[in-house]
Amino acid sequence: MHLSTHNWMRAEPLETTLKRIKKFGYESIEISGEPEQYKINETRALLKEHGIRCWG
Repeated sequence: MHLSTHNWMRAEPLETTLKRIKKFGYESIEISGEPEQYKINETRALLKEHGIRCWG
């Protein structure tokens, strides 16, 4: 079963969320749709570092 979540209601840095969801077996995340909030290269590097895919 594929586990995915979102970060819309999390008032924390994306890296903190990624660490937590990886620990609980999640494979992907839907990132809040605020283009100015996330730098593409930094976000891509964090996803790769934590082994999480962007689901939406």
